Amino acid sequence: MKKSLFPGIILAVLLASWMYVIGYMGWYKDPKMVFMFWFVILIQIVVLTFVIKRAAKEGAGFAGKFVKGAGTSVVAAPLVFLNSLLFTQVVFPKYFDEIRAMQESLLRTQGIPEAQIVETLKAAAAMENPYLQATFGAIGTIVTGIVVSLIASALVKKPE
Repeated sequence: MKKSLFPGIILAVLLASWMYVIGYMGWYKDPKMVFMFWFVILIQIVVLTFVIKRAAKEGAGFAGKFVKGAGTSVVAAPLVFLNSLLFTQVVFPKYFDEIRAMQESLLRTQGIPEAQIVETLKAAAAMENPYLQATFGAIGTIVTGIVVSLIASALVKKPE
């Protein structure tokens, strides 16, 4: 786990940086650009692939590569959690209000009946909690890290 510390911090910084790009560009409140958030998965795939390739060069087998990749994600997860709280509570304190307004506008342009709009927004409001969203981000980082590490560890071979 000790060797996962630096790559984990790098991963967290890159993921946080992408969140701020999305925030400052206003993409999180643009229905046509909100999908750009999912670029975080590509960032994690790239970082973990580099980490696992390096572990393979150092002679690690499947388990060693997997632990290095998954460990990197485990180190990043609490930092992702803290950054998410900073993002939604300090830097963009109206984040959830703006998301709700975007959702409402999108539903109205689709011609959804008012009662259904109210019900949909009410259901979405239950998820509009900074701590819940931060927890989802941390869990997502770990789960993505495990899946990517399993696949990359199987595909990346030791140099001959």
